[in-house]
Amino acid sequence: MGTPTALQWRELWSLYCSDLSREELDQCAWLQQTSVEWPSGDASPVEVCDWLARLYSAQMDETHRKARGQFFTPPAIARFMAGLSAPLPHGAWVVEPGAGTGILLAALAEHLVRQGNCREWRVTAYEIEPALRPALALALGYLRRWLNNHGVAFNYEVRPADFILSNSARLRPAPLLDHMTADASPHLIISNPPYFKIPKSDPRVVDHYFRISSGNTQVSATELRNLPLPPLDKIRRIGERLQEADGISKVALITQVVGEELNLLR
Repeated sequence: MGTPTALQWRELWSLYCSDLSREELDQCAWLQQTSVEWPSGDASPVEVCDWLARLYSAQMDETHRKARGQFFTPPAIARFMAGLSAPLPHGAWVVEPGAGTGILLAALAEHLVRQGNCREWRVTAYEIEPALRPALALALGYLRRWLNNHGVAFNYEVRPADFILSNSARLRPAPLLDHMTADASPHLIISNPPYFKIPKSDPRVVDHYFRISSGNTQVSATELRNLPLPPLDKIRRIGERLQEADGISKVALITQVVGEELNLLR
């Protein structure tokens, strides 16, 4: 990858992400405490994403990563998956439901440049982990510059949301059969799913259950009243733990606390 460049994280942000707010970067403790040894300017996008993934993994303990299903795709696997993609049209829209540090998108970009057909595309990258989003933004910012140097226009959005919850209305049977307009349907979704089992207590499961069973886009009060509830003391204990907790993503926190209190985790 060449000789690392000694730049501060804020300098790198100004270089690659000047159009984005720096708030999450400034609040990202593990990055601020990590010395910068940014790869050289001729590093491939996949190399940069892999470097960021290894940097993050070295700072976050295994328990933290395992609870969130964080397993970063190796470069060889990422390039293999990207190579399975058919040529994309000009102006294509690509979605990554759990982007991590963006290595699948980087591998796809390298693949598309080799194909030479797609000269403009955009990405929506979902990532619920606040500690990962600044690294993802830097990786995609580097990717944008790399693609521009190869004559490809590229835009991206890092979406701080859960992909399943954000798109659960489309997971009902009827929308899957309905015609979707081009601007509502991506040309490609590329993802390496999180490595953990979603328990029945996960809010995404409850939300999806109601949408499928009732066809509603919102959960009604009547449906909630008919849902079997745990004892009141358990509900109070869950609330107390949620108020006390800090430093964990919302969905992962609710899943962990509810699962532990109701003995749903296996």
